[in-house]
Amino acid sequence: KATLAGVTVMNPNSRGYGMWVAANRPVLEQNNFTGYTQDGVAVMGKAAPKVHNNYFYQNGANGITVSGKSQPEIKGNTFRDTGFGINIAQNASPQIISNKISHNRTGVEVQAASRPVLRNNSIFNNKEDGLVVIAKAIPDLGNSSSPGGNQFNFNGRYDINAKAAKQEVAAYGNTLTDNRIVGKVNVTASAAPAKAQISKLPSISPTLLKPRATPQKPPASQTEEQLNYVQVQPNT
Repeated sequence: KATLAGVTVMNPNSRGYGMWVAANRPVLEQNNFTGYTQDGVAVMGKAAPKVHNNYFYQNGANGITVSGKSQPEIKGNTFRDTGFGINIAQNASPQIISNKISHNRTGVEVQAASRPVLRNNSIFNNKEDGLVVIAKAIPDLGNSSSPGGNQFNFNGRYDINAKAAKQEVAAYGNTLTDNRIVGKVNVTASAAPAKAQISKLPSISPTLLKPRATPQKPPASQTEEQLNYVQVQPNT
């Protein structure tokens, strides 16, 4: 099993990515993916990597893009000061567990026909929305037998924005701020109490780097040639 651990990945290309994962089940853990004009990591095809305990900071487009029919496990990472912390597209079905997603343009975007599962994430202080759901995407944010445990707090516009979703979003067992949900979002379930679990949170004050600049919009085109000249340096 291929493993990339404990390094800082650099790519000086003007439309550079940190890493593309197009197949197999590699492990990416305790790395820094920072400063790319595009994404820190792009997962596609039928790849199923484990992306654990990495730091994604100031990437121009997204921290991670998950597409194709890929099924990564994205766990314990920090996503900060980028476009979308996690962008999920096509028919991808990632497991998104215990990540800290803050100070991005949007925390998580779920689009096309993707079906991610989100559990025990902290999604807060994003400039626009905590979670955006578009088209036929059906994220699993929790149900009566498996509560979501996600915490949403102090996002600039909405905690969950499902105005453009075609399907109802199940979101049982999360902590949400009052009046921060829009669209077809069901915060109850068959075994849920009569009153939905929505409450105000105390302020969250994590120790994080000060952001330097507003993230850039993703460029219009992306090619494999953009992956040339990748440098890997040990973390100190």
